Order: sequence, then structure tokens, then C-alpha cells
Amino acid sequence: MNLAGLLQATIQLSAPEKPDQAVTAVVSGVEVYLSLKGLVDIEKELARLEKEKGNLEKEIARLEGKLQNQNFLAKAPAEVVAKEKEKLVDYQNKWEAILERISSLGN
Repeated sequence: MNLAGLLQATIQLSAPEKPDQAVTAVVSGVEVYLSLKGLVDIEKELARLEKEKGNLEKEIARLEGKLQNQNFLAKAPAEVVAKEKEKLVDYQNKWEAILERISSLGN
């Protein structure tokens, strides 16, 4: 508890439901909830996440357009196209994670 800076920790083998305003992580098949209630200004965090979501949506749209452009695909080296595809997947994964965080904080 000292190492993590925790005042309180509760371990339950099964929880009836996910706590409100909590972030979730799955580690080695165990679902972990960290309550942010009272620790974070939820409204500010939601605003920050919405802004980040918007930025990611713009980047995803830009990359999708680029990867659908036949001129780009024909002229760009294969490694450049592959790198752009990797970026797209990365942005999509981040976008999904942001949606999950927004959903978990919005409860």
C-alpha cells in the first residue's frame, strides 16, 4: 500500500458490478477497477478525452483517405504504405480506448 500510495485497497473475488467512475484494466485474466471518484475532476477529464477523441477521428479520416488514394498507393514505397497502415491501426486502437474511458467515466 505504501509503494502504490494507497490509503485503502479492497480485493474481491467477484464484484456484483463495475464501480461508478472507475477505470478498468485486465491483467493476466483478472479485471481490475480503479475508482477515480473524488480523485479526478471528471468534467475536465471528460472534456480532455472528448478533445483527444476528436483529434484521433481527424487523423483516422486523414489516413483512411490517404490509404484509399490510388495515386498514393501507386507511387509510395511499400514501406511507407505499411507505416501509414500501422499508424491507422494504432489510432483506431487509441480511439477505441478513449471511447471506453469516456464510457467508464460517464457512469
